[in-house]
Amino acid sequence: MTSEYILKTASTLSGGAGVSGLDATQWHNLLLKHGGASEKLRESLVAMTRRLANTIVDWYDIRAMKANKLIALDKCPGVRPIGIGDVAARQSAKVMIINNWR
Repeated sequence: MTSEYILKTASTLSGGAGVSGLDATQWHNLLLKHGGASEKLRESLVAMTRRLANTIVDWYDIRAMKANKLIALDKCPGVRPIGIGDVAARQSAKVMIINNWR
């Protein structure tokens, strides 16, 4: 598994800023437009995704990544809670789904 998997899914990122404060456009730029630094970031995301896909990860190791913002969405009538995740978590999930990592 290489950063090629991240490159394939980076262009499909969408959405606003999550917990990290970076939206999909900013993640796209970080992953693709900064040469060697972008390559290191992609390799780090591959390593993180591989670990999440193939091991049982202790909650204390990933709790910051899984912390979501909760907002109340007024559905008239009623209110529905919505969880806003982070783009990095969505990126990792897309890589796992598209590539069927095991």
